[in-house]
Amino acid sequence: MSLLKVENLDVSFVLSDSTVQAVNGVSFELERGRTLGFVGESGSGKSVTAQAIMGLVAGENVELTGSVWFDGNAIDYEDEKSLRSIRGQEIAMVFQDPLSSLHPFYKVGDQIAESYLVHHTGAKKAEALEEAVKVMTEVGIPSPKTRINDYPHQFSGGMRQRIMIAMALINRPKLLIADEPTTALDVTVQAQILQLLKRLQKENNMAIILITHDFGVVSEVCDDVIVMYAGKAVETASADEIFKSPEHPYTKGLLDSLVGNQDMDSELIPIPGTPPSAADLPSGCSFAPRCTWANKDGMPCDSKAPALVETSSHHSSACFLPASGRSKLLERKSAK
Repeated sequence: MSLLKVENLDVSFVLSDSTVQAVNGVSFELERGRTLGFVGESGSGKSVTAQAIMGLVAGENVELTGSVWFDGNAIDYEDEKSLRSIRGQEIAMVFQDPLSSLHPFYKVGDQIAESYLVHHTGAKKAEALEEAVKVMTEVGIPSPKTRINDYPHQFSGGMRQRIMIAMALINRPKLLIADEPTTALDVTVQAQILQLLKRLQKENNMAIILITHDFGVVSEVCDDVIVMYAGKAVETASADEIFKSPEHPYTKGLLDSLVGNQDMDSELIPIPGTPPSAADLPSGCSFAPRCTWANKDGMPCDSKAPALVETSSHHSSACFLPASGRSKLLERKSAK
């Protein structure tokens, strides 16, 4: 049985003059001990998907539909008490910017301990601080007994990220959602954080959802990948398959634009144009205005949105013209 199952998740923000559909029909499953990566440009819906799972997307102007099951039970987002018992204890989240996520006026030990006290009724503060020291040791913060009395500004960016991870892990969650955990960190610090996540996952058989725009991070830690564009999942596969045989033109474009994927003498191949506004999506395929294959071979790219369909075992793509079809078109063109 999957630890997490999401079916047809839709998230829309109703504004005074328009409706912004940030997430459109996203479905996936995640097993214990595995890492699922969400990849895509800014505004593709990665973070909103994660926040919706956590129950952090709410309000009069928010329309949320779909179903989320965790550990075999449907999450009732209308039941705040039940949601609180899951959020922070069963499912924890590490946010993108640790400095803005930590309160500048409170010691880091108190902030980590608070996460423990919220979910352990009757626990004393001394016990919570003891647990904070333990988890700070686990995430590699030196001299934790002393540093619990320090404030966020007294830590480096990498150490602040470790504090956020410690705060998320103090209740031993079954699922950790990490939103861009290595953004703005030095390359060496990025590697340390990723290795830390892998070690903690192995020790606790924890599932991880990793949100990133960096395929280097994906190759390092992810088992499976969902590529998102304009609020939709446009390709899903194992990480190995994504790198070996990308099916969707957007995925191929992302990989072609990576420095490490090109010969030293080759020019980088950027994806032309910019992502569409979520408030004004194209009527057909959202990627069509940027796609060099749009409407080729009679495909209805401008008028119809392609469904996410299986192209091979455990590999799905939302494109009318699969990679094999694109190869045949190139062969025909070169033969002329």
